[in-house]
Amino acid sequence: MRYHSPSRGFKTKDWRALWRSNIENFDKLKEKSTSNSAFVAIDAEGWHVDKDRLDVSEIGIAVLPPLVSEDAKGPDTDFELDSLFSRHSIQGYSFRIRERERRERDRESFRFGDVQHVEPEEMETRLVGTLESISRQFGNLILVGFDLSFEFGLIASKLTQITPFFSSWIDLQEITTEVSGTQSPSMTDTLLALGLPLDGVSVRRKSSQHSAGNDAVRELAVLLKLLTLPGGNTSLQIHQEPSKSRRHGNAKNPGLHMYWNDHRPRLKELYPFVATIRIEGASVARKFQNLTHLRRIFKSYEPTAVGTSKNSGYGWICLASAEVLARFVMDVQGQELGGVVWNVTTDYDPEQSPSVAMTPYQLREARRAEQHAQKENKRLQRRSKGRQWDEDDEDSLGLDLDLEGIASETAPI
Repeated sequence: MRYHSPSRGFKTKDWRALWRSNIENFDKLKEKSTSNSAFVAIDAEGWHVDKDRLDVSEIGIAVLPPLVSEDAKGPDTDFELDSLFSRHSIQGYSFRIRERERRERDRESFRFGDVQHVEPEEMETRLVGTLESISRQFGNLILVGFDLSFEFGLIASKLTQITPFFSSWIDLQEITTEVSGTQSPSMTDTLLALGLPLDGVSVRRKSSQHSAGNDAVRELAVLLKLLTLPGGNTSLQIHQEPSKSRRHGNAKNPGLHMYWNDHRPRLKELYPFVATIRIEGASVARKFQNLTHLRRIFKSYEPTAVGTSKNSGYGWICLASAEVLARFVMDVQGQELGGVVWNVTTDYDPEQSPSVAMTPYQLREARRAEQHAQKENKRLQRRSKGRQWDEDDEDSLGLDLDLEGIASETAPI
């Protein structure tokens, strides 16, 4: 286990009793799930004090009451976060430090309770008070997280007073590694593998920030889904996402971008077959903050790209051909998919729009050929008038062809 390395980056001498009580494998997790203990997920969002120092801006807590009383309810069948939150009577908390808040439009909103704003020096006291109340309700508490490295650093340096409330702890990333054989999978990869919703987790603007409170609830969803597995290192198949530099890409056509924030996918030569999607009385961008989740709803149509706009509230689904676009409009218009009823239109005009979608390379070559033809035509015109072609004529055409230009035009915002 990676935390046992001397280079783990935090000290445990002030909370050694908790540190030594790790639930280190799947079998022990199964055993603890029937021990009348409550699971308390903790997640923290970082704050860059400067380029070398990272502090905390928000701490989220989610509490899953003991599961022994859940037997009469039968197994979970709906793993949407709101359904799990209600069914299991989960409690959610969000503590945000004043003056360390990003603009609200760049932050995922907390969906499971009220946000409490605290001063930096008050955070530990507020957490202690909250955990005292939770402990009075449920007795034995188990600390839960997903990749707890950052949280353990905070506990060791600023929050040691919260440790006596916990009898043991578990890192769900370590359990996921055990049951999948995949080393240190990300939260996004784990959610995908478990079939859990991705709302707000991946494909967000670089300036945006998750809600720690929502992430704590997601961690409990991962816990509940893991408990349904038989165990063993082949019970979960994880397909890891590509590297960050390729995350927005299209595997079938590496030059194309699959996810577009805040505007329609462009250019028309690359994405000619586009359907505009709307939700009555709601914004597609706010309902489906994660574009991967939106694409999965329509995966049977094999979208080449998806996009949303917060300003208009619209979304866009790009298809591979005019035939698939027509079928998509016919099938989806007025239908309920993903829990909402869709209004679908398209402005595709076979008389005006391309009949096939180009690749970025084909578009660059077509533009190169068009510009070359313009240049030759201009040269012939000058020659017919007895004029010599010179550099001023070249400049007047504006024919500097930047082979990277198309790539920059298609980069998602």
